[in-house]
Amino acid sequence: MSDAWIADALEETWGTIYYLIETFPEELFDWPTPCPGWSIRDIVCHLLGWERYYNEGFVPDTKSVSGDFIKNELGVLNQGFILSMQSLPARQLPGLFGIETARSLVRLRDMKPEGYDQIVTTPLGESATYRFRMETRIFDSWIHMQDLRDAMLRPEDDHTVAEEVVIAHFEATLPSVIKGATELQGGELIRINLSGRLARSMTFRCLPEGAVPVEYSSEQPLLELTTPVSMFWRRCAGRISAEAFLGESSTKVLGNVGVALALANGLATTR
Repeated sequence: MSDAWIADALEETWGTIYYLIETFPEELFDWPTPCPGWSIRDIVCHLLGWERYYNEGFVPDTKSVSGDFIKNELGVLNQGFILSMQSLPARQLPGLFGIETARSLVRLRDMKPEGYDQIVTTPLGESATYRFRMETRIFDSWIHMQDLRDAMLRPEDDHTVAEEVVIAHFEATLPSVIKGATELQGGELIRINLSGRLARSMTFRCLPEGAVPVEYSSEQPLLELTTPVSMFWRRCAGRISAEAFLGESSTKVLGNVGVALALANGLATTR
């Protein structure tokens, strides 16, 4: 399969982000977003910082980084990128974002398959293929695009390849989430149904070795949770609380409420 889809997905997502920030009043760039601790300006600087890293190897100084919302080393690095550009006038940010993302797209479209196969190491020492790193850029950029939409009161469905990347990522985390959150080991079934364009039904059997995906079973699950795709990813990304997730009228819980709350608490695997 060609890797051209990676650049296509990023171009589509970044194009929407550029439109959002280029058409939003500069004096409102410090409005908060659903991303904990970050404003509209912070998100743009964060995205800019990572593209500068991949384009030219830029790594920020993190000595003065602080904040209650910072949970790990990645959070420190992300905040460092933000601080490195936080003093720039808001009017400059759309242009800089356009320049850096255009540089990234040229690099990606010129890259051969072996380039995507190469192992690269982040400033935190984490190694993976370049392809995986760029898929992570799709994941990160799409979620932050939605953060900007929500903060700017411009909600809109974006049914794109990037959305599929995000949902597939969170779906893949479910076995470990279920195991860590519920500690069930007696063969109980948990079913999670997503409604919407990317609708799916996922059933897991809880065994001593972990939560194992199974074909749909007629056996009554201990818990069946049904929610829209948009609520699912927002909870997984930590954009809404477990209580708000379960309390939303579009989220339906059948079965053990205690397990439902434990699972909802465990779903947030990223910020």
